[in-house]
Formats: sequence, structure tokens, C-alpha cells
Amino acid sequence: MNRFQIISLTGYLNVTLLTLIISVFILRRVNKGLKNESDLLKKWIKTLRKLHKPMAMILVATGLIHGWIAIGTIRVHTGYLLWFSIALNLMLYVYGKAFKKPKWIKYHRAMAGLIVCLLILHLWKPYLF
Repeated sequence: MNRFQIISLTGYLNVTLLTLIISVFILRRVNKGLKNESDLLKKWIKTLRKLHKPMAMILVATGLIHGWIAIGTIRVHTGYLLWFSIALNLMLYVYGKAFKKPKWIKYHRAMAGLIVCLLILHLWKPYLF
């Protein structure tokens, strides 16, 4: 496997992980908006919730690997901004849970919106800076 293939593989893995992580919130909102909540969606949400934290930790690690292989250093780049915001969101979760801060989830969800915007920017213009 050459360098480009590893970069592509880790990139697709990261997009998949991020999609699954964010889908917990989206599926929950969709299910609550239905007239009769779906039992199938409830099962999916329950499974994704259990995997949410491990997937986030894996995403931080694979994102760093992806960036390191692609660029070879840490520098201002749309991918680094995306990775940093994901790592910051993970730290926000840890801080909120550890110190029992009641409003941490609102910031966590707002950061998820920023992360989606940064992902779109990274896919659209990776070398903007």
C-alpha cells in the first residue's frame, strides 16, 4: 500500500467515523419528530450512543495519522483546524463530565456544527492556507 492509498483510506475512515458520531444527534432528532417513534431507529441510536466515545477517540488518533502522513508536520491547514476542533470537542466532553458542568452538551453540539463546516471546507479546499 503506497502513501496516497493510506491517506485516502484514513480520510474515508475519518469521514465515516465523523458521520456515525454526528448521526446519533441527527437520528435522535428525526426519531422524536416522527408521529410514532421508530423502534428500529431507537436500536440504531442506542448502538451508536455506546460507540460514540470510542469512535471519537479513534477519530482523533486516525485524524492525526492521516494528517501526519499527508503533510508530515503540524502546520496551519484546513485538516489541522478540523482535527483540532474534533480534539477540542472531545476535551470539552471530558471537562463537562468530569466537572459536572450542566451546559457542556450545548457547546458540544455547537462544536459539532463547526466541525461539519470545517469538514466541508477541508474537502473543498484542503490547502486554503
